[in-house]
Amino acid sequence: MLAFYTKVEPKLRTLGIALKTVTKITKIGRAAAGGISSYAWIIMLIHYLQQIDQLPVLQELYEGSTKPTNLVNGWNVWYQNDLSVIVSITSSY
Repeated sequence: MLAFYTKVEPKLRTLGIALKTVTKITKIGRAAAGGISSYAWIIMLIHYLQQIDQLPVLQELYEGSTKPTNLVNGWNVWYQNDLSVIVSITSSY
């Protein structure tokens, strides 16, 4: 899903690299030394961008009234991975 988000918003890759660089320089991104992993930083970045409406929540972009499902161990892990559907649903991203 992380790779797909970079297709939805290509600038996310650049922003993610910048964030990883800053966390490396400041030494707050070293999970082995008790810091937060780079994966966690990227997840927080995506969450932040979703909260300020700069990135869509892919799990909420479905057509129709019934949310699609893709169950893995009882958890619904479905997300919209069709760029044409995302473009047709969203206009402000």
